Amino acid sequence: MLETVRTIVMGAASPSIGVVALSLGLAISGCSQTVEPETGSGFPVTAAREVFADGYRHVRERYIEPVRVDELALAGLAGLEQLAPDLTIQSEGRQISVLASGQRVGTFERPYEDDSEGWADLTAAVLRTGYSSSEQLRQMHPEELYSGIFSGMLTKLDGYSRYTDAATSEDARASRDGFGGIGVTVSTLEGQSTIMMVLPDGPAARAGIREKDRIVAIDGQPMVDTSHDELIHLLRGREGSELTLTVERGTPAKRLTMSLIREHIVPQTVWYRRDGNIAHFRISSFNRQTTSELSRLVSLARTEIGPEMAGLVLDLRGNPGGLLDQAVGVADLFLSKGTIIATRGRHPASNSSFTATADDIAEGLPIVVLINGRSASASEILAAALQDQGRAVVVGSNSHGKGSVQNVARMPNGGEFIITWSRLVAPSGYILDRLGVTPSVCTSGGGAAGPDSVGVIPVATVNAWHSYAIPDEAIARTLRLGCPAVGEEQSEDLRLAERVLRDGQLYAQALRPWVGTVTASTDS
Repeated sequence: MLETVRTIVMGAASPSIGVVALSLGLAISGCSQTVEPETGSGFPVTAAREVFADGYRHVRERYIEPVRVDELALAGLAGLEQLAPDLTIQSEGRQISVLASGQRVGTFERPYEDDSEGWADLTAAVLRTGYSSSEQLRQMHPEELYSGIFSGMLTKLDGYSRYTDAATSEDARASRDGFGGIGVTVSTLEGQSTIMMVLPDGPAARAGIREKDRIVAIDGQPMVDTSHDELIHLLRGREGSELTLTVERGTPAKRLTMSLIREHIVPQTVWYRRDGNIAHFRISSFNRQTTSELSRLVSLARTEIGPEMAGLVLDLRGNPGGLLDQAVGVADLFLSKGTIIATRGRHPASNSSFTATADDIAEGLPIVVLINGRSASASEILAAALQDQGRAVVVGSNSHGKGSVQNVARMPNGGEFIITWSRLVAPSGYILDRLGVTPSVCTSGGGAAGPDSVGVIPVATVNAWHSYAIPDEAIARTLRLGCPAVGEEQSEDLRLAERVLRDGQLYAQALRPWVGTVTASTDS
């Protein structure tokens, strides 16, 4: 059964999805025949049926635009031809035929256009036939075949929809939700594994592990020419399980061996540093602990800096996004009312609106948000919400423009099918898809600030931005010319952020074009 996914990439909770019993009546080589489970072919037919039934149903029910299952399946089978050029899939009237080296090896009755289970049966049967007839396919793991067919399917969808195999999906879930580990970040270079960062209060920190310690052995196994992936696999494990770690420290090297108990580790996404009376917060992505960790660090900064605190910098440059609820949660930390973001899609559950409820933990202190061309998705939600509500001045270049929400379905094989199911609507009513967020103070292109000036975005640009209501690549491209997206992190961004925070008149000037523009209702 396809598992309910509650924490997904840029999406609200996914409704539970069940697997419907498959209808198995197919015609092979001109004869009516039932597709049976594995019968010596070596190909896992039953497992393939489940994977493709879930995949077809997930797209048909949840993709942001209507799509026919037959078109998906045929595009997927075309992907199979890319894996095995000696195979040809032909669709003629009510029949689908498989040819191997020009010889017909199977003929199947074409299901109805939106019969997810029927097309899953057919896909699995075609795979089994191809597996029996093509030496190239027999050399491949079934996961490679799934990936090849899903890659073909994805040509019918947008660029943000994707399939990830079981191993890649496991890593992605670990980044979003956490994993059993000891709380370290490691680097592997020329066969040497080194501790780069130790998570405060984690098992490694409590055991006395330090940055720059060199890993010599794990559970007595020498770490000689160990790949980075192998190292991560050995460090992670079931929560509560024991790990023996041997490290070398300093010069001359001192060898230490210690036992640790793995705990649930959620990767760090927020860092704080103080620059005089300004608090800088770097947010690298949005996982399940981003909101709580930022809240804790803001409280720490206010205690450390005291009443002289001039403002906050939220650095979202290079932040690729993450969890929708965490982007909403972070915005809610600084907003006490108003819309944060809305989503609009085809599936009823994809339409929602999020409203601020909490008090402003910064108590009105000025905020500057830094963005660039690699700030995407959840980071664009945060920037748009604080900008549209007049709560922050945004500095940098245009963001990436990834204004859509992806629904993540966990497949029976452990992989994930991630499809676009809604678009993001800023509080002022413009959609983020393909457009993104434009900064209040631009540091790129013709509008960039010089050494003694600040390129505040003109009101006319703000109005044009807010009129963008339907995704249109040409219009978006034209609007984005005023402050071109820059992928690099420019030192000018930080310099201007601090200048804006320390100059009340300049802060008000940069904030003004956006204040009072939140007029469109985003409830749906």
